[in-house]
Amino acid sequence: MMEAQISGISDVIKLAVASVFLLPAIIIMIRAMTTRRGRLIDLQNLVRDRLRGADKVQVAESEKALNALLQRSLLANLGIRFSLLAAVLVSLVIAGAPVSALVSVDLTKTVFVLFLLAMLSMAISLGMFLLEVYLGKSSRTPVKH
Repeated sequence: MMEAQISGISDVIKLAVASVFLLPAIIIMIRAMTTRRGRLIDLQNLVRDRLRGADKVQVAESEKALNALLQRSLLANLGIRFSLLAAVLVSLVIAGAPVSALVSVDLTKTVFVLFLLAMLSMAISLGMFLLEVYLGKSSRTPVKH
């Protein structure tokens, strides 16, 4: 009986520790996306400044560039939100495993579903990030400094 409890506690600790290693990866992803988002804001401001006193051709080009930057910003924002959601879900997995052992309630399925949702959220976040990078590389919107 005691060996089963020790084995169960050991399994809970392994699950919690394994999930803890996901948090730094998620934080690095959030940093990368917020850095890109900041750069997009700078470029948007540059294009808006260029709109002042521009002729009709320049206005059309600038508006096109601004719309592309706004689309990319939306993707970056969504990516950041999904990464934050993944971090919260991973934190719940980390908290849920020991709570399950302490309270003697089987939260195995709940913790597993939280883990799957965290991974799905992270995959969506990475997809948003890759799409934003792809749009940035394919649009090659010229922004003169």
